[in-house]
Amino acid sequence: MKKQLIATIVGGIILFVWQFLSWSLLNIHAAEYQYTPNQGKIIEFLSQNLNADGGYMIPQAAPGSTDEERQAVMENAMGKPWATINYHKSMDMSMSMNMIRGFAVDLVAAFLLVWLLLRF
Repeated sequence: MKKQLIATIVGGIILFVWQFLSWSLLNIHAAEYQYTPNQGKIIEFLSQNLNADGGYMIPQAAPGSTDEERQAVMENAMGKPWATINYHKSMDMSMSMNMIRGFAVDLVAAFLLVWLLLRF
């Protein structure tokens, strides 16, 4: 049990450090987010048209639509632009809680891996 606990902690730390490096110093995920010089206009438009924080998929049928209405929206959208939006009314860059949650998830993942490896 002691070996499993030590392996879990070491594995969690290794995974956490790798995730930190890949998103910050190494910037492996740079292609995930693109820049647009129109970002000011886009943010202004979104803040005028979205009234709640959340994720949006556009185009999408209205809540409560029938299957036929949803199908019609999807067929009409084929070949046209679409977007996913993560919208927040105010920017809060405090990463401490996200880092703590991330490390906790890394520990769980490391524990599961160690547990599986010890079974075989």
